[in-house]
Amino acid sequence: MTYSFGTAGKLAVLSFVMLWVNACHLSTHETILKELEKTNWTSKVTLAQDFYLFRATPKSRPTGDVINIVLEGDGKAWQTRFRPSSDPTPQTPVGFKIAKSLKGFSVYIARPCQYVEGDQRKNCHPVMWTNARFAPEVVTSMNVAINQVKQEYAINRIRLFGFSGGGTLAALIAANRDDVVELITIAAPLDTGEWTSFHDLSPLRNSLNPVHQIDVWGRLPQWHFAGEADDVVPASLYEHVLRKVMRQPSPSLTVLPGFDHTCCWETYFANKTRW
Repeated sequence: MTYSFGTAGKLAVLSFVMLWVNACHLSTHETILKELEKTNWTSKVTLAQDFYLFRATPKSRPTGDVINIVLEGDGKAWQTRFRPSSDPTPQTPVGFKIAKSLKGFSVYIARPCQYVEGDQRKNCHPVMWTNARFAPEVVTSMNVAINQVKQEYAINRIRLFGFSGGGTLAALIAANRDDVVELITIAAPLDTGEWTSFHDLSPLRNSLNPVHQIDVWGRLPQWHFAGEADDVVPASLYEHVLRKVMRQPSPSLTVLPGFDHTCCWETYFANKTRW
């Protein structure tokens, strides 16, 4: 993977999204490991094409033929407004908290370069969690990881969840698979071009945009959740995208009062019985 940038491209990388930085903070790798110690979950890191990916699963086995796959958000993409982070690992792994709160068997998959160290940081250049966070190589790697999970648990179908940028990836992944039974996104930009325009930011020139594949993933049964107080991914941006989605099946958008970008999704899903 090789990416080169001129002055404009570098400025795009440097100026992109302090908004998500405020929502997803840097942590040590011990944060999620301590969380795992308190539960019946375990973790592993596996090579999935171009990246080593961290994932966490319950110690039990699934009982049905559909499992939940939950993708983490962008984590700590930026150290300052003009300096990318050296490590995108999130301090508060909202995606993991959602995965734990779901009733069904769930597998949590972190984003490339989160929760990995040393030789496992293969291809971990800051561009991969900034301008190219939704690059084709990232989508491919996540798809490989999902295939590994399916093979390990002998599962045929999956239900895709994604928080924030993980929801962006979930839509991109769903557009390239035939085993996704439902797509669920939480506080996720589904049109990254509209999102950057809304916040007067440079476009993500090295990333895919889910809205360009909406004719595929738009046909899936899907549910989308936005926080009424979310100024990172406002509900209005969801509404912009969902107006373009095909009528059958009709997508559902739930806007939750008092919720912002990170609060209080795990509590909400803990009270849901559907998943």
